[in-house]
Amino acid sequence: RLLGMALKTKLLTMLLIGSSSVAVAGPMVDHRVSANVGFGGSVTIRDHRDGAFDFQEPARFYGPERARPQAQLLASGLHYERTQYRKDIVPTADQGKFRSLVLQGNRGDTFLVKVVIEFVGGGVQRIDLNRTLGAGQSVTLDLDGRRRAVQRILVYRTTDQDAATINRAHRGDFNVLAF
Repeated sequence: RLLGMALKTKLLTMLLIGSSSVAVAGPMVDHRVSANVGFGGSVTIRDHRDGAFDFQEPARFYGPERARPQAQLLASGLHYERTQYRKDIVPTADQGKFRSLVLQGNRGDTFLVKVVIEFVGGGVQRIDLNRTLGAGQSVTLDLDGRRRAVQRILVYRTTDQDAATINRAHRGDFNVLAF
C-alpha cells in the first residue's frame, strides 16, 4: 500500500512537471513586419504572424526633399598680429540667417578664449572656448534660437589687452563658416 502511494505521488509529480513544461514550451508568436519602399513604386507590408498577409499601397512622399545645408564661408585665413586680441567678422545681409558657426583651423595653432555673437535686433550669445585650435581641427558653435540673423561675430584670443598674452606670437590661422 505504501509502495502504491509513492508511485502515485511520483506519477502525479511527473505529470505536473510535464504539463508546466509543455505550457512553457507552447507555440511562440512571431511578430515581424517588413516594409519595402521604392521610388515610384508601392509599399509592401508583410505580416508573418498568420501566414502570408500582404498589403500594398502606393508610395507617397510628402513635401519637397530638403537639401543638406551648405556652409557659407564668412571669413578665411584669419590670424592674429602681435598686438591684436580680437577678430571682428561682419556677415553681409545677403548671407542670411544661421543655426551654427564653425571655427576651422588651417595652419599652426591658435589659442581661442571666447566667441561673442551679436544678433540683429539685439541679443548677445557668449561662448567660452579656452582651447587651442590646431590645423585640421574644428569647433561647432550652436546658436541660440532656430535661425538667427547675425550682426557681428567677435573671436577673442585673450579677454583683455594683457601684454604678456598679446605679445605671444600665434602662428595659426583659421576660417569661420556658418550653417
